Amino acid sequence: MSADHSEKMRLLVALCRELARLGLPSVMSDARPALSVGGPADPRLWISVSPCGEFFEWCTNSGDRFPAASPERAAERIMGCLRAHTG
Repeated sequence: MSADHSEKMRLLVALCRELARLGLPSVMSDARPALSVGGPADPRLWISVSPCGEFFEWCTNSGDRFPAASPERAAERIMGCLRAHTG
């Protein structure tokens, strides 16, 4: 089963709110349902929703994903990934 565009956007907006709560800047993509996270000097992560709508997905050196049902925990995991890559 595939999640529709509006469901993916709803999930990304929830994640965007949680990222903002943690002080992480994020920007919604105009081209596709995705978020760009990180500052100008930081590595940027592109986060999307899996085709089935069950996971937030991002990739740095390897792939990573987190259940979309928990945007607050996903935001914490993303913050940890960004910190790990900035030293």
